[in-house]
Amino acid sequence: MTKITIIVPIYNAEKYIRQCLDSIINQTFTNFECFCINDGSTDDSLEILKEYESKDKRFVVISQENKGASFARNIALKQTKAEYITFIDADDWVENNYLETLFRTAVNDDADVVRASYQMYYNQDNIYEHARIRKIHKIYNMNSSIEKIIKGYAGTFVCSKLIRTKLIQDNQIYFYEGKTSEDNTFMALVCIYKG
Repeated sequence: MTKITIIVPIYNAEKYIRQCLDSIINQTFTNFECFCINDGSTDDSLEILKEYESKDKRFVVISQENKGASFARNIALKQTKAEYITFIDADDWVENNYLETLFRTAVNDDADVVRASYQMYYNQDNIYEHARIRKIHKIYNMNSSIEKIIKGYAGTFVCSKLIRTKLIQDNQIYFYEGKTSEDNTFMALVCIYKG
């Protein structure tokens, strides 16, 4: 059984998608599948994705018309059979031991959600460009989870989290499509249903 599904929504990411996918390929934990959802890219993103899919069977490329990250993530959420799910954005990259540390921590602590820290990068005009997901920062099993969201412990970004798939699928937690701040709502639902 696949232990982790990685979900990567991609839209016109040719400038940085290789860095993202290379960081996934180089993981010390190898029992994963990676759903790369091409969200109607008009650049060379799809060609790059197909290249990775052809050389590594763990990568699955799905293409759709441009409908947004929420729709793209939901497609993968409905298809996964892995034990845990994590989200990585196309402009992010992760440390080589990211999956291994998250999974080991989740199993050892029987945690529904494990969180890692991240560092954000900005260009010379002080505009956010991408994030590097780094060491494991917070671990919790979602007891008193609403309080944890209020205090900021749970975090609202879905990236940098490992979430038990059963929690999501049993409660039919999906991203609201066509809305902004979809991460906030998704994580709030995760906490509400577990809390």
